Amino acid sequence: MTAALAGLSEKDLRILAYYAGRGNRERYWNYLASLPGNDGYGLLALGVVRNDNMPGAVANLYAQEYAKTHNGRVLTEREWDAFGVDLIRQDLSFRHQRMNKYQRADLALNLPVIDVQTAHELSFDKIHVDRDAWTPRKVLQALRIDERGAEIKTAALWKSMLDNRFGGANRMARTLAEVVTLDSMPAREQRSYSVDMMSAYSAATIERPHTNPTLIGTRHDYYQRDRMGAWTHVQAAVTPRHPPLMTRVTHPDAHAWLEDTYRLRLERQRARDEIHPEDRSELLPSPHPVAVRKPRASTPVPGDDPLYAELRVKLPMQVSDDQVAVLACDVRRAGFRRPGCVQDAQLEDNQITISMPDRTLTLDMETRVPPREESMELAQQLDEEARQLAMQQAMERELVARQEVTMRHRGPVMRL
Repeated sequence: MTAALAGLSEKDLRILAYYAGRGNRERYWNYLASLPGNDGYGLLALGVVRNDNMPGAVANLYAQEYAKTHNGRVLTEREWDAFGVDLIRQDLSFRHQRMNKYQRADLALNLPVIDVQTAHELSFDKIHVDRDAWTPRKVLQALRIDERGAEIKTAALWKSMLDNRFGGANRMARTLAEVVTLDSMPAREQRSYSVDMMSAYSAATIERPHTNPTLIGTRHDYYQRDRMGAWTHVQAAVTPRHPPLMTRVTHPDAHAWLEDTYRLRLERQRARDEIHPEDRSELLPSPHPVAVRKPRASTPVPGDDPLYAELRVKLPMQVSDDQVAVLACDVRRAGFRRPGCVQDAQLEDNQITISMPDRTLTLDMETRVPPREESMELAQQLDEEARQLAMQQAMERELVARQEVTMRHRGPVMRL
């Protein structure tokens, strides 16, 4: 079947129904991602299921924070998995409609963005979470209000978000650039959305994949299970003189939550082998675009970010440029922005250690990291936030100083 004639068949619907009925999210999206002429949505969704690439982690973290902030809901990984199972069933119903009701096999394969959005809305409604927890919804809705024929623009934006040839930063940059042009979205909401997106992006850089049952959490704060079933809470060291803080988990509720997440991830691992007899697709990896386009490590050049360049010179070439860029962001988050703040940078026992005054940062060489370009864009955002905070603090100090001068000129208040 050529790309021009690409579409779903009855066999495809039968296989998708098999996976949806069994709640097998990974195989459902993998099958869609393997079909000729698909638009990339299945591959994007695989990253969400596994939480093992930047687009997937950003989508998950954005939804989790939105549910917590706007609905007061903190869901477990199993509850979010149930949401994802309902989503593939909603998704399948729209593909059936396009195939059978409208006789459009092409749209059954590549759903219009309005169908994808509605499927998410119905699933969010069921868990009592605001529909705007779906990452692009606010922009899509504003585009529809903004002008006539907006479905053409929403389709174009959706297509750009599905383009896995580009990195997450480029995808996010296009989305945020669209936000600032929307007259129908108030400036305050534009700022709020941009901050929420960048916050999710920043948090995603330290996320761990949801594919390892025995490691749960971020790369700086996580839980580890031993062979006997005991869990240890590991928190990264905050000073060069201290090792990571390790605490045995003894609270029954915490242990039950960790064991439930452990079992869920084992269930998902087993589900990968539960393949429909007619499904000939191989299990696809989540896309990690851009990272493979350039050498893993290179010497810094004029114009490179100063902190990045300093770290790049200090670290051996076994450490990739992508890893150095992530560390440059971590150093900024620790409150250091000027070259010279890094006292030492070493690679030992497969772990990178960055030492600064009263602070140590670590990064395991096996940790998934975003491409350098994405981290450098985040670094610019962190620098801008720091500049704005410094300006605000300076204005506040100036205001206080003026008030003190005014009080001195007025003198003490006379009482009768």
